[in-house]
Amino acid sequence: MTPQAILDYALTKNGAYLDFPFGIDYPVIKVKAPEQKAGRIFVQLFELKGEPRVTFNCTFENGLLYRELYAGKVVRGWHCPPIIQPYMNTAAIDGSVPDGVLLRMCDESYSYVLTRMPRVMRQQLQK
Repeated sequence: MTPQAILDYALTKNGAYLDFPFGIDYPVIKVKAPEQKAGRIFVQLFELKGEPRVTFNCTFENGLLYRELYAGKVVRGWHCPPIIQPYMNTAAIDGSVPDGVLLRMCDESYSYVLTRMPRVMRQQLQK
């Protein structure tokens, strides 16, 4: 799996779009309903010491599960403020985490972010 493949997959989600709020070297994928002014991030890509990484939103329980299954390769949200780190996972994109797991984490991140939106906006995206 490559960072571009993750971006391409995430962009297939309803309401997803590419943005660069942290600069051109840090692409993120956000989701927003048609009536929303701003989107919510569900995928963040960056490099750490020259190695590609991806950060996904997650539930507290899923965060723990992936960190246990892929110890050292999936960690708490690396660049996130401590208060939200338990709800973010940063994963290595080096083959140590299977492609299917990265895609599932992307799906779960998208779903999690949708649950944080008002019901009317969620319904617009789920049509």
